[in-house]
Amino acid sequence: MHGYGMYLYFSVGADKRFTGFSMNGKFASGAAEQEEATMKAFLQEYGTQCVQSATAALRDLVEKAAADGVPADFLVAKDGDGKAEKSVEDMVSAPYPEASVATQASLQAFSARLFAEEQPLQVSIYTGLSNKKLMLSLNEESSFSCLGAEDVRMDGARLKRQQLQVAGQAVEFFLDSEAAGALRVLVLVNMASEFEWEAAKWKLVHCESA
Repeated sequence: MHGYGMYLYFSVGADKRFTGFSMNGKFASGAAEQEEATMKAFLQEYGTQCVQSATAALRDLVEKAAADGVPADFLVAKDGDGKAEKSVEDMVSAPYPEASVATQASLQAFSARLFAEEQPLQVSIYTGLSNKKLMLSLNEESSFSCLGAEDVRMDGARLKRQQLQVAGQAVEFFLDSEAAGALRVLVLVNMASEFEWEAAKWKLVHCESA
């Protein structure tokens, strides 16, 4: 057992269910121990791998961006009626951004703030949990956030997969800027069905400008 989920029969002779975290086969149902040890340990490991994958995807997105905006590789493909494949809709519901949602210049300016010393992008993974906001270390210079359901900047109801499961995971990039036309929020979702970060296929599902 490793990760977030529902655990059954952890009390001998009792039909009990617990929702929580396990690490390397160990599960603790006590609230304090869960929050202080198991949950943070899991989110540190999971979140670091997730953020590394998503930030690499953001850099690739910006590198491939052209004059018409977001590259097709990072957009949700739609048919003539504007509908996405069912596999995509099973991950996240519409609306899905078009290429023109962001200019090449705005994408470059946005990504330039990634892990910058001054006014860096705030990188956050969505957890789907209530009242759970954590700041964790990515490395010696950088950090990332774990945002609960109340703190995300995209409508969390659009996400159809339980978070913290790799497949369907959402990552938010936020820049606290009011400059006209500047990008403020990008949300990427992993559309791959595999439960390995090496197979991740990140798509842009939400974008906001000042």
